[in-house]
Amino acid sequence: MTWCDLTSRCCSALSSALSAPHSRLTEINLSYNNMEDSGVDQLCEGLRSENCKLEKLNLFYCDLTSRCCSALSSALSAPHSRLTELILGVNSMEDSGVDQLCEGLRSENCKLEKLKLGGNEISKSEKKNLRSLQEEMNRNGRQVDIHTEED
Repeated sequence: MTWCDLTSRCCSALSSALSAPHSRLTEINLSYNNMEDSGVDQLCEGLRSENCKLEKLNLFYCDLTSRCCSALSSALSAPHSRLTELILGVNSMEDSGVDQLCEGLRSENCKLEKLKLGGNEISKSEKKNLRSLQEEMNRNGRQVDIHTEED
């Protein structure tokens, strides 16, 4: 659903689809849409559902800021979370948003294996913190690949 002129108004319907009892959706690409933080907040309601089977979510260039990161973190740490790949490149997450995402990453419920943050304004010290977190998780048996540069 790339470049479909989707806005936050459609996210409630997407959330309902993700949380439907017979949902089979495992991957969704919403890149280059104007989802905004409010849309992602709604989407995360569906991601937290025990019925949600989504494994890959692409929100590249969706006009997001650090304000949606708390909801994303909550979705990552939900008991039934199946997300293994999250692409958040070219948004405005900044350090405060990355800190919130890391809270979700640290959860024992989190299944994320790949997080792409390239193109966000993240400080060098925060990138260093992300590398340390990745190394710590990998040492503890959970393979996580965190990208902070565009690739």
